[in-house]
Amino acid sequence: TGKYVWAANPESGRVALIDATSLEVQTFEAGNGPTHLAALVDPSTPNAARAIVLNVKSHDATVLFADAQGKVTTKTAEVHADANGWAISAKGRWALAWTDAAKIEKADPTEGFQDVTVLDLAGKEPKSVRLSVGYRPTRVFIASDEKRAFVVTEPGLSIIELDAGQGPFVTSELPVTDDPLESPASRDVSVTPDGAWALVRRDGSSDVGVVSLADGKRVSVKLSGPVTDLDLSDDGSRAIAVVR
Repeated sequence: TGKYVWAANPESGRVALIDATSLEVQTFEAGNGPTHLAALVDPSTPNAARAIVLNVKSHDATVLFADAQGKVTTKTAEVHADANGWAISAKGRWALAWTDAAKIEKADPTEGFQDVTVLDLAGKEPKSVRLSVGYRPTRVFIASDEKRAFVVTEPGLSIIELDAGQGPFVTSELPVTDDPLESPASRDVSVTPDGAWALVRRDGSSDVGVVSLADGKRVSVKLSGPVTDLDLSDDGSRAIAVVR
């Protein structure tokens, strides 16, 4: 972030701040087991240095802010147990902590990992709200206007209203397929930055699904062969499919 590099040490419980210009290193106390670290970048203030780290043993998050002189202040907010991933909004207001089952060794097959924690970082103190989404999340997207978040789960897409005047809440669960026997592991779902569309690729299939996130309507685009990868441009105006 800016001219600073952040690094977390789970064993010492500290986070290091490295000045890339002077190579000066400072360390600061976080929670118990700071492990999953993310930058909080606001394009309007590119030199601001903020980061957030998940403390896996104390089940909370520490927000760190360095001023122009490198002085760091920290704030803490509660986070659900087993969180191991971050999704950060474009301007750094929202941070979503979630659990990726694929990163948990010998995860209980009956555990759904449906908890997510939404942190609002706009005020002087971070505010956290714990929500329940669909079974076994795999990806999380936040719209570029920071008004909604989208959690890709085995049943489909959980939609979270972030800035609706009454705090974050889950509004709906949109299906992305008509086939109840389709394996969720075979799907690759991407959401456009404006939060208008979801694109769905399936292993071994030549069809790309396009889902309207406004009304849930789905259409299918057939290509010339099985699609092995699908990516969106930065502005979401086009998708690029790899067809073998």
